[in-house]
Amino acid sequence: MTELPKQPKPASNLYERIRARVDPLGGVDLELSPREPGREPPCFDVDEATVTATDHMKAQEQWGSLLNRVESGAEFIITRGDMAVARSIPVHSSAALKNGEGAS
Repeated sequence: MTELPKQPKPASNLYERIRARVDPLGGVDLELSPREPGREPPCFDVDEATVTATDHMKAQEQWGSLLNRVESGAEFIITRGDMAVARSIPVHSSAALKNGEGAS
């Protein structure tokens, strides 16, 4: 009776199992692509000279004039008591709103 070839002992991890299958085929050499440099993180610094803090009740009463000033480049921090809760900044984009989204 002919004896079956002995199976190699199963590898203990995935790397060894993949290696055991690929090595008999001549291996695989992969070229690694160079990494791109990471992008700069966004800046959330507040320039105290150009930002006005306003209470939420005052902002609600004067919302139209605040928006006009934001369109001109002004920035506002809206507060509730002593805590800042929102920041209104101009959007520097010429892209029009599509399908009326965001329009009132």
